[in-house]
Amino acid sequence: MPHANSHFRFGDFSLDTNARELRRGGQRIDLQRKSFEVLAYLVQNPDRAVPKTELLDEVWAGTVVTENVLSRIVSLLRKALEDDARSPSYIGLVPRVGYRFLKDVSSAPVAAASKPRGKRVAVLPFRPLEDEPGDLALEVGMADVLNSRLSCYDGINVRPQASAQRHAHDYTDPLAVARALEANAVLHGHVLRRGETFRVTVSLVDVDNGDVLWSEKFDETVADVFAVQDKICSRIIDALAPSLRSELHESPKTSARAYSAYLEGRLYLNRRTQGDVEMALSLFENALDADPAYALAWAGLADCYEFFGTTGVDPAKHYSLAKRASQRALSLDPGNVDAQIVQGNVAWQFDWDWGRADELFRAATHRFPNHAGVLIAYSDYCSYMTRYDDGVEYARRALEIDPVSPWVNTLLAQAFHMAGRDGEAIEQASRTLELAPGFAFAHFFRGISQTMLDNLEAALSDISTAVASGRPDFPAAFAVCLAMAGNEAAAREILGGIEAAGDAAPAFARGLVHLVLGERNKASEAFDVSLRQRDWHILLLTADPLSARAAEFASSLDVIERFKTPDALLEAATELAP
Repeated sequence: MPHANSHFRFGDFSLDTNARELRRGGQRIDLQRKSFEVLAYLVQNPDRAVPKTELLDEVWAGTVVTENVLSRIVSLLRKALEDDARSPSYIGLVPRVGYRFLKDVSSAPVAAASKPRGKRVAVLPFRPLEDEPGDLALEVGMADVLNSRLSCYDGINVRPQASAQRHAHDYTDPLAVARALEANAVLHGHVLRRGETFRVTVSLVDVDNGDVLWSEKFDETVADVFAVQDKICSRIIDALAPSLRSELHESPKTSARAYSAYLEGRLYLNRRTQGDVEMALSLFENALDADPAYALAWAGLADCYEFFGTTGVDPAKHYSLAKRASQRALSLDPGNVDAQIVQGNVAWQFDWDWGRADELFRAATHRFPNHAGVLIAYSDYCSYMTRYDDGVEYARRALEIDPVSPWVNTLLAQAFHMAGRDGEAIEQASRTLELAPGFAFAHFFRGISQTMLDNLEAALSDISTAVASGRPDFPAAFAVCLAMAGNEAAAREILGGIEAAGDAAPAFARGLVHLVLGERNKASEAFDVSLRQRDWHILLLTADPLSARAAEFASSLDVIERFKTPDALLEAATELAP
């Protein structure tokens, strides 16, 4: 039986099955996916002859391949291990049976998957006082700031603001909301702003027994809002994790004008649509006009630019601006978690510095183990690096912290899809749509997973809904599905729209449609444009099964062969560089 461990040592080599890495003396050795899986299976079954039929069943489950394929894989492995087939030290041939792993193998127990640590607290959006006009930016934004600050403490597990915000207008029972968020304690209250003054009433309540742990009222000027936030954080720490008191730090100060613009910007940014993020960008710029040294506003600006970069439209411009803004935020506040996430995303999405991205995400998960945003960003990275198991694991950990976030739920569906687990992806995306009806990304991932299972009618319905959101990279998947459903004319019509959009649509989208239509040269030309632009979408040819299915449909698998690994993709980009 395969080991329950994930780390193995043999000779000068180490093998990490979770990270899908083979290393020698700390140097990573690149292996194709199937090569890695064959090696891992042999290493996990030492001291016995593993029949070829068993290897084929385990590594190529459900796919018919010949023993010649396995022989080529073993040949590649021997080359990577510098093993001599005539006098092997690692992989021996057992005639008429299969292969035996020859080296002594040592393994270390797998650490249990990290669970959210500490007391779980839900910070609900503040509500307006009865019969008074509300200030949604202040009500939601103040809770958002408190949430971000508390997330930095390892002993406090904050239920993310994106989840709590879903209840901003409809909760009447804070304890019921807190139970839905699986929290131990809930912070809720009211806020009223009048000109340059505001009143806050706030309570921290034990969810299990309803006891009020702390309650207070503040009547302050807007300029004193930071002192109020500091006091609220201090009271929460005192009540839930007094051992962390020595780690308390004051919140960064800014002007009332900058703070108000920042809060309103966060409100728009959290909606994650093109128009809302454009509005958020403008508001963060207003905040920085009022206070050029406001770290939170710089981090918000970085998040906006990274969002625009992910559309594939002028990635060099947007990622460069995202990197610059996040660096400025970190120079002002080295502990800003949002800026750290942007740094990691830029490292893999545009810089294509896979090792640097991994270092950044590992450091962030160590420093902020209870931050769902960090974990889901790392999941996204792992999936695109073909570390599919890690992608699923980190998404599941994020979901434990933030069980009702549409984004976190959707990226778990993405992780399932990219791992080839499309049935689970469909179920997960469906659960997301129960939480957030109409959420475009959930429709998208459910649609492409339906495509993989040849449920094309359902796929077309979902992907068309996603396309209506206006994302410029969604129509290509719709065209792929149409072509596979036999409607080439409609696929070509979509291609025409993508071409007519010019630079407002990513070149990769054009290439993917050419690929499924069998137009090999045009597909290659478009993919070369993506390579030169360092558009992250080109990684879909490496990691996303839909791209391989499109190529297979058009008998054009050789077109994407040069993109078989992230490092191979980087080589191809280097060759194209002037």
